[in-house]
Amino acid sequence: MVLNKKNISIVLGWIITILILVYIASKLDFSQFLEHLKKVSYFDLFVLTIIYLIGFVIRGVRTKIMLPSLNFKQALGGIFLGYAANNVLPARLGEVLRAQVIGKHSNISRSTTLSNILVERILDGVAIVILLFWGSMALSLPSWANKLKYVGLAIFTVAILGLFLINFLNLKYKFKFPNNFPGNFLKNFLPEHTYSEST
Repeated sequence: MVLNKKNISIVLGWIITILILVYIASKLDFSQFLEHLKKVSYFDLFVLTIIYLIGFVIRGVRTKIMLPSLNFKQALGGIFLGYAANNVLPARLGEVLRAQVIGKHSNISRSTTLSNILVERILDGVAIVILLFWGSMALSLPSWANKLKYVGLAIFTVAILGLFLINFLNLKYKFKFPNNFPGNFLKNFLPEHTYSEST
């Protein structure tokens, strides 16, 4: 196998995954694990699996709405690929792979796909923070979880304000973004920007 950045990332991802699994396994009490496993309801597993898969379909619909030039099969396939690669590649590089593949097989630029993924992650993060605050009203959370919800709130508030700032600069000052990858990436957050360009 020729060593390049892609192959090194894959190998590194597998190594990290195996080390984490070994560490988790070393901390498990397998007798208790097997005892609890016997109590698992197969019907509940089936229902939860269906709900989990429906979540992918909803994400596919969301991506199709945000990137209208994609068909639903491309949108859903990109999501499956990204999530699968995230289980192997470190630092959620599966999202970069998803942008690369969608950009290669459709008339959409990589910068557009990456900006779409960023917006998706912001929306997901906002939903998680809302659920965390909602859940904390009924449950007594440990101190680290209480701190985490405020950290999450701060991070995603800044992210949303950043999106508003980009649009404010564009509307008020007709800000000209440079014609390069960072500039194209930022332009994708403007409502009037079309999703038909390719790289």
